[in-house]
Amino acid sequence: MSPGEASRFLMQASFGPTVEEIARVQQIGCAAWIDDQLTKPAQRHLPVLLAQQPSASNGRYFNDRRKFVWWQQSVTAADQLRQRVAYAWSQIFVISDKSTDAFTSYTDAMCDYYDTLLVNGLGNFRDLLRSVTYHACMGVYLDYLGNEKSDSNRKVDAGARRPDENYAREVMQLFTIGLHQLNPDGTPQLKDGQLIPTYDNEDVREMARVFTGMHYAGHETNWRWGPVQMLKPLQVYRDYHDPFRKVLLGGLKILPKYQDPAKDIDDALDCLFEHPNTPPFVCRFLIQRFTTSNPSRAYLSRVAQVFVDNGTGVRGDLSAVIRAILLDPEARQTGDNPDTGKEREPYLRLVALVRAFNGKTNNKDGIFEVAYLDDLVGQEPGSAPSVFNFYQPDYAPPGPIASAGMVAPEFQITDAVTCVSLPNFLRDCIYHGSIGRYGANILLDFSQENQLATKPGLLMERLSLILTGDRMSAGTRAIIRGAVEQISSWKPADRVKLAVYLTSICAESAVQP
Repeated sequence: MSPGEASRFLMQASFGPTVEEIARVQQIGCAAWIDDQLTKPAQRHLPVLLAQQPSASNGRYFNDRRKFVWWQQSVTAADQLRQRVAYAWSQIFVISDKSTDAFTSYTDAMCDYYDTLLVNGLGNFRDLLRSVTYHACMGVYLDYLGNEKSDSNRKVDAGARRPDENYAREVMQLFTIGLHQLNPDGTPQLKDGQLIPTYDNEDVREMARVFTGMHYAGHETNWRWGPVQMLKPLQVYRDYHDPFRKVLLGGLKILPKYQDPAKDIDDALDCLFEHPNTPPFVCRFLIQRFTTSNPSRAYLSRVAQVFVDNGTGVRGDLSAVIRAILLDPEARQTGDNPDTGKEREPYLRLVALVRAFNGKTNNKDGIFEVAYLDDLVGQEPGSAPSVFNFYQPDYAPPGPIASAGMVAPEFQITDAVTCVSLPNFLRDCIYHGSIGRYGANILLDFSQENQLATKPGLLMERLSLILTGDRMSAGTRAIIRGAVEQISSWKPADRVKLAVYLTSICAESAVQP
């Protein structure tokens, strides 16, 4: 394996390559690197948060502390594959501090929710789906916390209840089966030339009845005003759960009346987990997060088949699915096929830069104080503008990509603002050791690069390797080298910083091949 191939693999499987990790992948290979990562314990976010001093006298942590912790773990954690997988799941099972004020007082709960994705993200999809469903943060975010059975005997103006349908809709549309019936290779099924819906409004109403009676733990004696338990799984209270027969997805599964409420929920989640749409729908989203925006039908079909059966009869084995995504021949091909690859979202580029140069901070607690970049770079973990994430999986920017019938989701947040602000952030980090509004003190180590300052050719080879997967074109390399050589060799630090900056903003760095 060449250094460039190893670097490209790490761009896909981690938060960014380092020289040391490139050498390790070359030595042991991609499959062995994945095996090793799967043995590493999850480096959770909540303990790192709780190790800090509270932000307020009441013991609460301000929301920025959660974002500091995300940076800390993404840059430094040894379980890079697990951290990267959790980040992908956070863009599928979205919760956000943008849509509700509830999370501003429960930063610890948002960290705990992220840890739920971290711990379960390489386990089984069915377990992950259940953990998300029972997490208080999701209950708050998608409105089924305190969801009660219907009270059809009361008039609307007297306060008649109908179960909230928000989670019932999104658990189908966004988390499992999607909007339209799919073939195993992800292509849509058609009837008389038209797409076939996976569910209708009646299916949403029936599914909403399933998720009734869920509330914080400790509400047995006082349903409405019991304690707020954001760090404990939700409980299901029989008295508030709809006890009657429920017909799911047009009869695909029927829940009998008076069944145990928790069994109702488990059966509904089983119905979604076992649905034939779930493997291609979920796997396409994951492929887009790791390797390419436009997987071929064959690529998606191969990965979806692993979701169906990991080789030992197990459905939903996410370790096997991620392995299949990263090791598939289409993921590992090194040609210049313009149909493959993806734009690197801003946060991946920022974190990769810090990792590439062994970034550290001189803050006494060692925490990277980076936060509130979303309005300028278009995203920030845990701060998506809606449950639909920062960008749509089917977004196609106008022009050649759309005309070719392809998609490029990340280009939805590549606009007149981010095209200027992201390079500015990169420059601030490289030249001044700061990122964003906090001016976080990020110390990048250019000691190895400084030794190559008088050898621009070798400097460019090194930067191309760690920042572009060794894919920098000869033309781009010549432009950057020419700019560097205009600076006196007596100023090696200036030469290196300019070379790093121009490499970090070039097209080959912005797009993951």
